[in-house]
Amino acid sequence: MAWAQEHPKWRFNVAEVSDGVCAKPVEAAIAILSDIVAECLDDDAS
Repeated sequence: MAWAQEHPKWRFNVAEVSDGVCAKPVEAAIAILSDIVAECLDDDAS
């Protein structure tokens, strides 16, 4: 998650997910990685 927090594109996603699941860091990490993977797959499909 540290990498995503520093990344210009993903830091906003980290902030958004953190607001929703701040007490559950494992769930936050899963949500962030899921968003990153989904967007990468969308980019590859285009």
